[in-house]
Amino acid sequence: MLRPRRGDDPRVRGLSLRASGLLFRLLLCRSCTTFGAILGGPGALAEECGGADSKEFSEAFAELEKSGLVEADWQNRICFVTFVPEDDPPVNENMAKGRGRAVGDLPDCNLRRKIVAEILKHAGPWADEFSKAAANFGGVDTDEEPQEDEPEGTVSKPFGNRSGTVRRPS
Repeated sequence: MLRPRRGDDPRVRGLSLRASGLLFRLLLCRSCTTFGAILGGPGALAEECGGADSKEFSEAFAELEKSGLVEADWQNRICFVTFVPEDDPPVNENMAKGRGRAVGDLPDCNLRRKIVAEILKHAGPWADEFSKAAANFGGVDTDEEPQEDEPEGTVSKPFGNRSGTVRRPS
């Protein structure tokens, strides 16, 4: 996820040892998505990122925010490692669709909108697939018309087969 050239980024090179360690641990924590969003409040992240006390975590995180490497919306319990969509863009249609679905799990806030914009900016030829998947899973608002209702004679099956529907017996 972290490209070797990122080490040459002056924002990374200027970090203290504690802040650079936190950045590395944020990228590797269980809660970090493939596009750099991390769900959790400061206490949970401090514990997940090595059990640092909250003061040390807050100081290191503030340094990362000041450098522009991360952003947080603690009220909605989400933070974002800002360079991940650029360093790790989707490389195929399925990756783009998966990220679109995952965006729907994020809380609705300004930071989610920024995350979506960053993913779209770096999605390349798969931006449309990402947008469609995100719209279907509540990740973005679109101007597209709603999808058609299910054909008559089918019943929604939320935990069903791959098509999501099952035919009624005739």
